[in-house]
Amino acid sequence: MTRWRLIGKVWCNWPSRPDGLIEFIGGSYLAASPHFSYRELFESLSNNNIAIHAWSYIPGFDHQGQANKAWKSLRQCRIRLEDRIGNIPRTIRLGHSLGVKLHLIA
Repeated sequence: MTRWRLIGKVWCNWPSRPDGLIEFIGGSYLAASPHFSYRELFESLSNNNIAIHAWSYIPGFDHQGQANKAWKSLRQCRIRLEDRIGNIPRTIRLGHSLGVKLHLIA
């Protein structure tokens, strides 16, 4: 079982010494509770010592505005993780549906 913490609008799961980081934005109706909606994926990643940052949002029509908010929120969590462990592991941005578009326009 994973341990989640909410930092702003980002659900974070940090192993003690992560080997990698996934910055995730989910699809339209699954994104409000990504730590629940994508639980199996995240648990699998977490079991492989991967830190997870999953942005929580309610979809709207201002995709550029949401992309900017996501980027800023994910960046704040990344800085906090870096403060905690000293360096940032390799990072992959992952999205589902609208989440992919938000990553691309960010």
